[in-house]
Amino acid sequence: MASSASPDLKIQLMATGENSGAWGTVTNNNLSAIEEAIARTTDVTFANDAPTASVTLTNSNSLQAGRNYRLNLIGTGTAGHVLLLPTVEKSYLINNTLSVDVSVRNGTAAGTNLFNTQTVPAGGAAIVYTDGSAVTSAVSSASAMEVLNALSVGGAASVGGTLHIEGNASAKGTFAFGGNVTAAGTFTIGGAVSAKTTLRVGGAATLDSTLHVVDDTSVGGTFLATGGVSDADGNLRSVPSSRVFGEGVTDAATASALDNGNFILFAGTAASVQNLTLPATLTAGAVFTLVNTPFGGKTADSTTTISAAGTAFIAGGESATAVISLGFNGVATVLYVTASGCFITGNVS
Repeated sequence: MASSASPDLKIQLMATGENSGAWGTVTNNNLSAIEEAIARTTDVTFANDAPTASVTLTNSNSLQAGRNYRLNLIGTGTAGHVLLLPTVEKSYLINNTLSVDVSVRNGTAAGTNLFNTQTVPAGGAAIVYTDGSAVTSAVSSASAMEVLNALSVGGAASVGGTLHIEGNASAKGTFAFGGNVTAAGTFTIGGAVSAKTTLRVGGAATLDSTLHVVDDTSVGGTFLATGGVSDADGNLRSVPSSRVFGEGVTDAATASALDNGNFILFAGTAASVQNLTLPATLTAGAVFTLVNTPFGGKTADSTTTISAAGTAFIAGGESATAVISLGFNGVATVLYVTASGCFITGNVS
């Protein structure tokens, strides 16, 4: 009499005295069936003209593809590949060597269960469990994980603490960080980035979409954003910063691209003299503010001299001027309309 101790192992039971002279063969087959279920691998082949492949089980203890623990998906194809598992309870380790994703579900080609499926990405692997009618992932969480090579995330990724990756990280969906983000090298992202606290990049940063940072952003190398950089309100913001001159008796400096969007403070003592040179070339559209401030201890006899290495006009004037004076408590704005030509407006003469 043959029966099943488990629908996925299909072990043949023997009554007392049964299979006399043949019990060794039956036992060997039973042990081989168990070995298949816990340790063996079989190849499952796909083809362009047959994108659906099945592994099956019958009520026998003979070697069968559907009993193997590890299914190695091989073959060819471009899209729409489906792996059909037997309608029995069993776990599988599925290794997808194809160049396309494979959908895993129960059923047959004629009547397929389109729900409760799992996708094994191209070149990836997954551990799944089927109860005979639904396929679910057997791994949903981990207390700690170190990724030494590429990390590919098809959906949302949420990191509450530190994320340390020695190799590359690729996210097709949302990458959300509740803590700090630190990159010692290049940081390249094709989608949106939302950092709730600090974003630190030690090397170059490339962003193809929107960067949203609530707190500080620091980039040690080049920062290229083809999208936008926004604050919590969704607005493009750059917090002004300043450079201070005039701490000594005589100070001279030259404006640079770092001053774009910011302001320059001229401080110092009553006897100090500040001289600022506007560069001969700067990016067209660059704009910054000059402030001859009393907040650093200056008094009314302190005047700042502005020298133009390029072509500078006082707004409304007909002729360019090479030397411009910014009086005490004076404020002036410099706007470059070409790389070497600028206009100055404010308390200047």
